[in-house]
Amino acid sequence: MPEQTKYHHVASGYARVDASLIDHCVEAVRDANEAIEADDRVFTAVDMIITARAVLEAERIFETVGPDLDLDLPELEGVGDWTLTCVATMLGEVSAALVKRGQTSAANHVRTREFALLRRVAKSPWCSPMVSYNEVFRVLVDDCERRRDPEGLIFQAGYIVSDQNYQSGSNLLGSLSRVGWLHHSLGHRERAMDIFTKLVGYDPTHVWTYNSLAIMFARDLPEVALAAAKRGLEVIGNDDNERIANQLRRFVVELDGKKDGPRPANTNALLAALRVTAEHRPMTTKKLMKFVSPETAGVAKKLREPLPSAPELRQLREDLRSLPRSAPGFVRPSPVTPPKPLPPPAPLALAAGPTALAVARSSTSGSKIGRNEACPCGTGKKYKRCCGG
Repeated sequence: MPEQTKYHHVASGYARVDASLIDHCVEAVRDANEAIEADDRVFTAVDMIITARAVLEAERIFETVGPDLDLDLPELEGVGDWTLTCVATMLGEVSAALVKRGQTSAANHVRTREFALLRRVAKSPWCSPMVSYNEVFRVLVDDCERRRDPEGLIFQAGYIVSDQNYQSGSNLLGSLSRVGWLHHSLGHRERAMDIFTKLVGYDPTHVWTYNSLAIMFARDLPEVALAAAKRGLEVIGNDDNERIANQLRRFVVELDGKKDGPRPANTNALLAALRVTAEHRPMTTKKLMKFVSPETAGVAKKLREPLPSAPELRQLREDLRSLPRSAPGFVRPSPVTPPKPLPPPAPLALAAGPTALAVARSSTSGSKIGRNEACPCGTGKKYKRCCGG
């Protein structure tokens, strides 16, 4: 890889930083500035150094192993969350490109590795200031719900705890409703019924709870769903600030006259809660979480990742000062190899952008191939690690 193109950017869909902010990072270190404002958040020069180091480390890992990533590789030992999310984003971009080319099997192969890395990030004890853990948890929960994997409950509990500690935490009721949804999708209907009974009792004015109930039980318990939709319309009255009245009215029309199938044993408790017109009951966040979803009680708060030592920081500063400034819109073409026994595809270039990633290598020409150049066989590995080995 030519030296002048060594420094380029990973723009991660899971990160709070983008390519321009990483440029600022390098400039801040060069100019000895102490802080940079970004999205109402101050990143110190130390954060900037850690960010740039992680990006470079992620690119080194990806260039070494490519999309056919083995999670037991020594290169992944001791790697921070931000680096792992960057590598996961690279895999996501490769997977999306393979889907566009109709190579579904290869895309799924890469996608599996992407989600395995995100699981690693979600389960780590650390909290990198650069990673949006809420997004990591959300993606994993969606994936688990599609596959009906009970691990989704663990990730949703992690989302709630992370949101309360590091984000706004403003939609706690919606987050707890998602726990009920997950239980329902797993066939735990009594548990889902219990969660929504508690949510309705805690805040009878929260119309989104009634909307969730109507959607969730529309198929197997249409009478319960109808009761929830009607109660939601009563709560809204003429003040439809959330603009969901029309949706609730559609439920009333579509569910009218339909009968419930077998009901969970605690269905009557929910129906009784839907008839109560009580005021909102104040409760501390922790008590509410434990009351509605004990799953969240055992989730530990993530800790700030250990900072580099002073000598390590000094060395990182020197390394960053020596890096060339990145060229805007820099893209390198890269061959992408699907898993065997599929034939290798033609070289593939990925577009750069705020949610895209340029991953790849310079093409080779001439009869003599450099040891660090891409192998012409199409594996995407360096020549010395492939046919030249």
